[in-house]
Amino acid sequence: MQVDPLFEDERPEERLPICIYEFTRSAYMAKWREVAKRLDAGSFEGAPCLKALEGSIYAGEEAWPAVDQRKVAPANDMRVLPESLRSLLLADTAAELEVMEDSEDPHVKRVVELRELVHTDPAAAAKGFAKLVDELEATCALEELAATSPVESQFCENYLARLLLPLTEDDGDIRVLRVPDALYFAQYELCNLYTQAGDLEALLPQARKLYDMAKSSMQAHFSLINVLAQLERFDEVVEVGKHAARLAHDRASIGYLFYRIAFAYWNLGDRQMALACYRLIPRGEEIEPTAQEEMRALMAEMEVSEPPSFEDAVATVERAGIALPPTEEVSNFIADLAVLLVDNGFFFLGTRCVYQMWHARGSDDLSVLSRSLQ
Repeated sequence: MQVDPLFEDERPEERLPICIYEFTRSAYMAKWREVAKRLDAGSFEGAPCLKALEGSIYAGEEAWPAVDQRKVAPANDMRVLPESLRSLLLADTAAELEVMEDSEDPHVKRVVELRELVHTDPAAAAKGFAKLVDELEATCALEELAATSPVESQFCENYLARLLLPLTEDDGDIRVLRVPDALYFAQYELCNLYTQAGDLEALLPQARKLYDMAKSSMQAHFSLINVLAQLERFDEVVEVGKHAARLAHDRASIGYLFYRIAFAYWNLGDRQMALACYRLIPRGEEIEPTAQEEMRALMAEMEVSEPPSFEDAVATVERAGIALPPTEEVSNFIADLAVLLVDNGFFFLGTRCVYQMWHARGSDDLSVLSRSLQ
């Protein structure tokens, strides 16, 4: 722990020595355990120390919630979010952060039925999906019209995608209405049917619609990227890839994203950028063998024997305006949310943030903290 002496106006006093204290668990326990036992056994009623601390008692917006309430899923959490979280998450209540659909939802069951119909009558299935999309889009439009504040309907594939959604918005006053799972998946299946039919021109607007309703979803980004690549619109692949790089946070998504961007740059004739993107694909991911094979072919075409170093590859893509995910913005946002959610007793969502931090950093401390919050 470092303590910086300050002037009276709280600016650092550079002329005074900086005090640094270091504590180890063993030394702390040896010195203070017996003292703690004595203090714990005594009564502090009316003690001067309690009177001195009265002015430091935390007066939050509401009392610390009960244990069972701290860990409840958003769907069953009727609490109002504290002011510090509302504009940050584009929500007023915890329930607005729910992303899971009721398993008994009739529209979800209809999607399942239509998926089965695809095997025997794809044309009828396509009509069914299109009808379901129209019906649910109309429902979303009515909810937007009935809203008393600015709103936007969005689908989020998981809780973390919902928590990161505000990074795609500039207006902290906007609120998010949840797009039903059935609408997103019906639209996704419709895109798949157009793909199988090879009707790329008809597919593109459908893929854009999927992307627009799920701006924080990697699956929606990849669906649009794949269509654009098939249409050989590689400059647009790069632009969508840049947006995805701002939000990507898991290794599998990062790997596939850089694989697609690399292929796009190769086709655009920028082999140096393509090689840098291939180099940044994380090791051990499913896409790696294919990416390595393509990278070797590219290096042979460039007549180079060694790929660039990781540092050189990062510098190359950053000069082109592609952020290396997970970006500092995403990492800091998740860390800030973890603290605010846990401090305010929203353990269910706070755990998701802490788990992602552990997954990204591999810290034993974060692993322990993640388990303790579950």
